[in-house]
Amino acid sequence: MGRGLCTIFLWSSYGVQYGVRVGDPSLIPELMMRLPPESGPTNPSGVDSVFSFILGGRQGRIRNYHLLYWNHTGIARSHDLNDALDAFESFLRVTVASSARGKVFVHAGVVGWRGRGILIPGRSHSGKTTLVKELLNAGATYYSDEYAVLEGDGRVSAFAKPLSLRNEDGSPLIDVSAESIGGDIGKARLPVGLVVATEFERDAHWRPRSLSSGQGLLVLLQNTPSARRSPARALVVLKRVVTMAAIVETKRGEAAHAAAQVLRQAEQIWTN
Repeated sequence: MGRGLCTIFLWSSYGVQYGVRVGDPSLIPELMMRLPPESGPTNPSGVDSVFSFILGGRQGRIRNYHLLYWNHTGIARSHDLNDALDAFESFLRVTVASSARGKVFVHAGVVGWRGRGILIPGRSHSGKTTLVKELLNAGATYYSDEYAVLEGDGRVSAFAKPLSLRNEDGSPLIDVSAESIGGDIGKARLPVGLVVATEFERDAHWRPRSLSSGQGLLVLLQNTPSARRSPARALVVLKRVVTMAAIVETKRGEAAHAAAQVLRQAEQIWTN
């Protein structure tokens, strides 16, 4: 890989063990700030993946790239250090989400509301974070703006990373903590009461239609990174979720209005 790697630290997140090798130890604090929630040091045995981060920069007239490898595969090459760090953070989260032991990760925003979880499945740029932020403003409890972490019994626990708020053009703006915008982070595992399949569409009206358990299962499977790796495990857990929860689908307009509609929908379903 060129440019020597001299330091390694070993870490574990949700049962996924990985090593990170760096050529410059001063980079370690930056990398550790980008680890997933629920991360901690681990023993050297049984590491699932190794990330290698080679710091670039100028050497005289030569400007070297910052390089990132996963095992022996190059996954990032950039003159911008923040771009390479973002790639490390993103790829590591996907690695954990795909391989977590005893849990199933679903791409979804998650909030708690009156003792139950509300899941908003969807990929990046579908508007999850904006809607989650408005739900927090309306009094919901923060669980995640990226992944729903589902336990074996179908309950959801927090993946409480900072919210990644974006500009209107979709470019990253800034990561902010839930607390800084007045939200509380959920501690308890919650039964899932409502799944809302929704995407932003300008001038769209809130017209939810109920989905069957089978249709809801397909929506969740499409957003489950481990579905290809461990389909049987994913199906068992997701079936428990769709058995417990009401599932609706709709386009949405502005997030503040949609958040009010989501909570109203939850109240109607849970009191019937």
